[in-house]
Amino acid sequence: MQKTESLLFFVGDSIPSSKLCEVCETEEITIHMAIYRLNEIYKKSNSGIEIIEVDNGYQMCTVPKNIAYIQKYK
Repeated sequence: MQKTESLLFFVGDSIPSSKLCEVCETEEITIHMAIYRLNEIYKKSNSGIEIIEVDNGYQMCTVPKNIAYIQKYK
């Protein structure tokens, strides 16, 4: 789980599921479950980040409710 989280944070863009499987040396169901668990942890802790599914891959991003603050930063 922490490998997946670290990779998504480091890359900062969408990573194909197949690449996550390759780098983490695991199966797609394991990656999917790790993403699910991470998102549950983020929700329970009222985190400002989440992991979304994008084009057969995953990307770490900010939660939509904080968009106003992000737009102020620009």
